[in-house]
Amino acid sequence: MKSERPFPVMTTGKTRRIGPGIRPRTLFVRRWMFAVAVGLFCARTLAGSGLSDEGATPDTPPEVLAETYRLSSTNPVERAAAAAALGEMGPRAATAIPDLCALLPDHTPLAWVMRPAGTPFPSVAGLGDGNATSPGQEAAKALVTIGVQSVPALIQALPQRGAENALTALKSLRDPRAIKPIVDGMFAVTDGKPHIRYEPRTAWFALQTINAAEAEPLYVEALDRFIREQVERLKTVDRMDYFLIRELTDGIRGAINGVAETGSPRFLDILLFVIENEPQGLIYHNRADGMFKLAKINEPRSIEALIRFLEEPEWPYRKSAAEALEQLTGQSFGLEAVPWRKWWETRYPRAGAHLPGDQNPKQQLP
Repeated sequence: MKSERPFPVMTTGKTRRIGPGIRPRTLFVRRWMFAVAVGLFCARTLAGSGLSDEGATPDTPPEVLAETYRLSSTNPVERAAAAAALGEMGPRAATAIPDLCALLPDHTPLAWVMRPAGTPFPSVAGLGDGNATSPGQEAAKALVTIGVQSVPALIQALPQRGAENALTALKSLRDPRAIKPIVDGMFAVTDGKPHIRYEPRTAWFALQTINAAEAEPLYVEALDRFIREQVERLKTVDRMDYFLIRELTDGIRGAINGVAETGSPRFLDILLFVIENEPQGLIYHNRADGMFKLAKINEPRSIEALIRFLEEPEWPYRKSAAEALEQLTGQSFGLEAVPWRKWWETRYPRAGAHLPGDQNPKQQLP
């Protein structure tokens, strides 16, 4: 009769075997290691369970606790659904604010779909025709419904990943306390060198909703300073360092677009500074882009600047300036500066003067 393998039992003996090739001490060590591993796993799970140290309190409603736990699920659908559920609870879910802010960087693409019962539910993107969303977006919506008590936590989230979702929430909350942090948060410093953290235009859309009159001076001043610093860096950069050049010029372009959105009277000065000081031949499209932006500013100084650019030695710059002049004035005198200047001196005997009632040259040109 074939003998059955004995069931392992604990023993303190040093030589007795309890199974083929298994010593009691070996089995004890294995079980001890397994218990430690389970303990560490549980500790890590609880630590990341969505209940932050500054979050839940003894008075936290059980339903808020349950949804807060779900925010740390490995399933992005569950994370988004939990954030949406907390949003429906409104101010009652205030204890979940830190955990919702921690979810802001989660950009996992999802989409809202309709359950058979007719209620919406987030699903993996591509499986339904609903509106696109993500756990981070649902967290931002929840923070808005919780109210202004979310503002300090959202401000702290601006310098971190997920700043776009934090901006969206602050825009909806319209709290003036967020104006300066939003402006300061546009830039990050790495190794002592500033760079754009989030798009200036996105920041301006939020600032404009909160309080455009209060935000514009801070915003334009910050971008002006950033642009001038980046242009100076361009002058010293190694022409072979393509990635750094691309980073600098993209940052300059983004900042210019940000200032343009404000309609600030300082925009023309900033734009002219970039066009005149950016190293020639480094990045052609940046200067050309600036020239075409001049064509959208109906002021005499724009025309004068573009005529000066017709004297550039490089043909692409002259072509860009001539096209911008044609777009702005409706005239066509080619790529040479002389005929344009002759026409302009006839049009404006006092070069650079803003004549009364002549704020839009294009509408009054013959």
